[in-house]
Amino acid sequence: MPQNLQIPKKSTIRTHSSLNFPVNSKSTLSTKLKSSLNIRYNIEEQKMENNQDQIIRLISFTTSVYKYIKDSDNQKFISKKFSDVQEKLAQKGKTFPDNQISNIQLVRELSGKYNIETKNLPQSKDSPQEKLVGKLLGEVGEKSSAKTPPPPKTSSPRKLRTEMKLAPSFTIPPFTPKREQPTRRESYKIPSSKLTPEFMVPGKVKPVRPVPKPRTRLPPQPKERPIPKPRTRIPPQLIQEEPPQLIQEEPPKLLPNTRFVKELEDIVEPFSTGKRPTYKKTSHSFSNLIKRYKIQIVSNDPHIQLSSSLPSLVEILTKNLIIMGGVKYHINLDVEFIKPKGWEGYELADYGANHVAITLLQGGNIEESLEEAIALVQQRVDGFIARGSGWSIAQLKSMNIVVNTYAPLEGSSYLDLPKSLQKPQLGLRNIFNKDDNECFRWSHVRFLRPMTRDPKRITKEDKEVANSLNYDGITFPVSIDQIPRIESQNNLNINVIGHKSGKTFYPIHVSKSTFKDTMTLLLITSDECNHYVLVKDFNNLLHSYTKDNHKKHFCISCFQNFRSEEHLHKHLKDCLVINGKQAIRMPVEGTTVDFKNHKNQLFAPFVIYSDFECILSPVEYKSGNHTKVIQRHKVVKYGYKRICKENEHLSGEYKTYTGEDACKKFVSTIRAEQKECNKLAKQFFNQKGEMDEDSIAHFRQQKSCYICSKDLSTTNKVAYFHRINSNYLGAIHKSCQTKFFKIPVVFHNLRGYDSHPIILESCEQKIDLTVIATNLQKYLSFSFGNQLVFIDSLQFMSTSLEKLVSNLKGQASDEELALKFPITSKRFQGESLKLMTQKGVFPYDHFTSLETTKETQLPSKDAFFSTLYDTPVSDKDYQRAQTVWSHFNMSSFNDYLNLYQETDVLLLADVFENFRSTCHATYKLDPANYISNPSLTWDAMLKDKMERGGAAIELLSDIEMHNFFEKGTRGGVAQISHKFAKTNNKFKSNFNPKEKSTFCKYWDVNNLYGGCMSQPLPYGNFKWEDPDIIDYKQFLEDSHRGAVLEVDLDYPKELHNLHADLPLAPHKMLITEDMISPYNKKIRSQNNLSPSEEDCVVLGKLHDCWDNSNYDKDSPYFSNKNKKVPGKMKDEMGGQQIEEISANKPKSYAILKSSGKEEKKLKGIPRCAKDRVISYADVKDCIFKGTTKRITCHTIRSVNHNLRTISQDKLALSNYDTKRYVLDDGITSLPYGHYKIQ
Repeated sequence: MPQNLQIPKKSTIRTHSSLNFPVNSKSTLSTKLKSSLNIRYNIEEQKMENNQDQIIRLISFTTSVYKYIKDSDNQKFISKKFSDVQEKLAQKGKTFPDNQISNIQLVRELSGKYNIETKNLPQSKDSPQEKLVGKLLGEVGEKSSAKTPPPPKTSSPRKLRTEMKLAPSFTIPPFTPKREQPTRRESYKIPSSKLTPEFMVPGKVKPVRPVPKPRTRLPPQPKERPIPKPRTRIPPQLIQEEPPQLIQEEPPKLLPNTRFVKELEDIVEPFSTGKRPTYKKTSHSFSNLIKRYKIQIVSNDPHIQLSSSLPSLVEILTKNLIIMGGVKYHINLDVEFIKPKGWEGYELADYGANHVAITLLQGGNIEESLEEAIALVQQRVDGFIARGSGWSIAQLKSMNIVVNTYAPLEGSSYLDLPKSLQKPQLGLRNIFNKDDNECFRWSHVRFLRPMTRDPKRITKEDKEVANSLNYDGITFPVSIDQIPRIESQNNLNINVIGHKSGKTFYPIHVSKSTFKDTMTLLLITSDECNHYVLVKDFNNLLHSYTKDNHKKHFCISCFQNFRSEEHLHKHLKDCLVINGKQAIRMPVEGTTVDFKNHKNQLFAPFVIYSDFECILSPVEYKSGNHTKVIQRHKVVKYGYKRICKENEHLSGEYKTYTGEDACKKFVSTIRAEQKECNKLAKQFFNQKGEMDEDSIAHFRQQKSCYICSKDLSTTNKVAYFHRINSNYLGAIHKSCQTKFFKIPVVFHNLRGYDSHPIILESCEQKIDLTVIATNLQKYLSFSFGNQLVFIDSLQFMSTSLEKLVSNLKGQASDEELALKFPITSKRFQGESLKLMTQKGVFPYDHFTSLETTKETQLPSKDAFFSTLYDTPVSDKDYQRAQTVWSHFNMSSFNDYLNLYQETDVLLLADVFENFRSTCHATYKLDPANYISNPSLTWDAMLKDKMERGGAAIELLSDIEMHNFFEKGTRGGVAQISHKFAKTNNKFKSNFNPKEKSTFCKYWDVNNLYGGCMSQPLPYGNFKWEDPDIIDYKQFLEDSHRGAVLEVDLDYPKELHNLHADLPLAPHKMLITEDMISPYNKKIRSQNNLSPSEEDCVVLGKLHDCWDNSNYDKDSPYFSNKNKKVPGKMKDEMGGQQIEEISANKPKSYAILKSSGKEEKKLKGIPRCAKDRVISYADVKDCIFKGTTKRITCHTIRSVNHNLRTISQDKLALSNYDTKRYVLDDGITSLPYGHYKIQ
């Protein structure tokens, strides 16, 4: 071994393309080099052992590495690696070849293999191999004038091969030339101008600074490496030109009755620079088979964010396609939605808008694929907004793209068919291709050349047909992704189906081509390989599994059958669009929905009412671009009371606990309470009664369980009696006798607040938990085991406890209070009851630790300031708090805390028990047996229909009818057709008779959706009608029959202008980048709120369709007759005149009344902030001056079930509207589809 070679001090050795480190001690070199060799050794060991030429090159390279290693530890390390590989080769009987490879040839081969350019390659004694290795190890840079020591003499390559032990194989990575500011995202091909013949670093040359290992690599580029940029920048060749900056000018003054074109300033958000978002890889798994990238958020408008991210997404997929060959990816946009809740602040909901994974292969159109994905994500966001009224976007929290390696299914060698598929009548042709991987092509041949006798055999004629097929560019075995190419090259539609155990088939590939002939293949799988089998007749294959003897035609997408081929072709037009590629199972014809939850007619035996109190510890740290956390919430106190409605003596006492471990204590205590309830139920309930002859006959005939509605057997059947009066109710399962009843645990706002600490604690205690979730953070209900069910009273009575108590109390006298609040009145009487039958006030922001409970005086008025609502306590409320403190002779704040929580629990119990009694008296159902109002009202409807003798609700069994209704789904219209209007009429004091008289009216419909649902709805007897025979007028005259029509609508141009403000028959469509008006493109980068329509009409004759209950009582139009009746029209101004209306975008507008008062409707903005911060002038300036306004809101947010109070800076006003095509004046707009903008 050569020992006389040395590396100058502070030289640089490079073992990776951008991993540089100076060699100042043997420990540094040993760690880095050993790590590199170990990794490469493990990965390429097998490859090296099977390729002797590769071994020779690696020996030479590793020898050169060895020569420039200074310390003996590294020499021993490499020598050991030589020995290990040599021993393995010896065990396999392999030796080194004796042929000679010259140094120059080796350099050329190495440079070609690793894509390294060389310049002026020496022809003789200059040891180019050592020079090349020198470049690979570190001293790459511009040619230095400093002299370098000549390389020492070394033994010949032949002698090296015989004397040296074999080194492990490792790949030589492309190296990074010396540069001032290295970056991750650059090409790694070395320009020839940067490769110098020296292999030693001159003494005066400074070492290159360490550069972190790149997370991703771009493919080699033919051009020279660009000028380095900071790590957060993108390579110049990938950056698109920025749009020209708008010239900021002073806006012209608005003259009376004139319009002007306004250039709006793009100063909405500090990050709205027009630059594309950056990205970084945040995680990977399974040896980089799955990668996740985080995209920078540059706008809170999903459309702008997704469009701006397109170049970054293209770059990510391009790089991964080169590495993986094929990918499956999906984009996820985490959106936070907001909905105001009056003065109580607002509700937040997190929603992950994503899409089904999209497959992309090398050669595929990346931009077209991404545009499809972006459209799907945008549709998911719009779909969430359409779920319920009031939701708008608060912020975009994050954007990610997950990229998976895609190895498509492929068929290869012959496999025997499963036994269930070997029946001849199924018509499966399994070609015997034992010696090749071309089962796909042989199936194609058999499709073109069918054989009735021995179809498995491949004949000479089959081979001739196979040679005539066009399989250019197709690799075998054929993967699913290659099928579209085979289709286009052979003018053939090809479908592929799969088979599960039993009789289940499912679609794998559905052709989108429209050629004349169609071939269907079955892909069967085993642990070793996959295999294509020709399906002679797809309809016959599926029909063999049905009991019907009639001819059937099956859809390849959803596997539904049709009586005629005509019906099938009609169905295929919509099936793939509506249902996607999935097998659908429709109910059997005649299936109905009936009321079955008979057990819910009984009162739940026990209900537990609970409440938590938390300390709010002040903190401050950022949680996003415009969000910071200001408080942490921790449960330190709980209180609960058990109520038995049917037996008052079984109700429990109010129980409470205060301490740092309050939540842990609550979970264990509530489970103990469950055992106590079961003990009481065994003792006092389930007492058997007597059965008369009618009861015995009913018991014998009953076939379904009274409690669970499942089928009964004669051996597992017992009589069930009422818990209180012991009357016979019905037959039940033996198991249902003891396990039937649930124990509801009721919190007010469980979903939004109290559930989170319980969920965390139940996971700590490893409790069997079942949840019904609305999203990943909010649960509508959850259960401990099968009995303890946590429900939210807010899902039944959607307002604050304070309002509920006030509504229940009403104008009750002192004597009536005890009757309306029976539970609270047992704890408080007289004057105390008056004080306690109203929601108390509590200084939440002052309660920062348990030390606060030791205070001996009521906190000051300033301590009652609410950070959450950004409002101080009123004088009236603080005076009441003082009265309560003195009335109950409190000695510490702990007394006030105890009384406050106990009052909340008792008042909640009284309110919900009253609700239970009311619902049971009306519907004979107990709300405590349900989790929300929708489930309660659904059963109430079914039960009412059953009791009235009405027919049961029929389920659709025809897939065509299902698709027909799906296509007809429409949402509400949300638009602003004209953004500003100023009135001039004789009812105003500033009326100008010289100008045209104009009015503005603000009309709305009471409970529009409720009014529509109160109309007759279809419930059964669905059938198709011949449109040429049916008389449509009969449906207008007969209210007991209805029809749903599908029509071809012709909208002539002459009606476009007339209907521009409110077009008829609107439909849902995605507004793409090219459809946005030039005006909107100037003001983009703002948040999207959403709708409210203004119609300029004059009130004519008063009809019975009006609700005028909000008019002054002295007005001749005042009437309470239609007050809050669903479907009635209402003048929202109560007869007052409107001076001006400014509407910057749908559901964001302000009205200035003639009296000078303002009314604002700003979706997503809490009322307290809306009234205090935003004025009518702000909305008007947003339209005419392009100004925006941000506000600071506070709310409680859960992150992984940890509760936090956050302060959020959000965009309240912007003028960016994509609902309509806004013209250059910034006020007038046209509906999309108008002939002027097509």
